[in-house]
Amino acid sequence: MSIDLNAFNKFFIDYQQRFVHFACTYVHDEAVAEDFVVESMMYYWENKDRLSADTNIPAYVLTTIK
Repeated sequence: MSIDLNAFNKFFIDYQQRFVHFACTYVHDEAVAEDFVVESMMYYWENKDRLSADTNIPAYVLTTIK
C-alpha cells in the first residue's frame, strides 16, 4: 500500500463522522449523507494531483459535499 493511500485512509477515518454530520445538515438522512461523503472522498482522491500543495483538504471535501 502506498504512503498516499495510507494517508488517505487515515484522513477518511479521522474525518468521516464529521463529514457525515455536516452532510446531514443538508439532506437530513444519514444513509444519503454517508453516500455523499464517500462520493466526495472519491472525487478528492481522483483529483488530488490537480490540487495545490497548500490546499486545505478538509475544506475542499466539505465544499464538495455542499
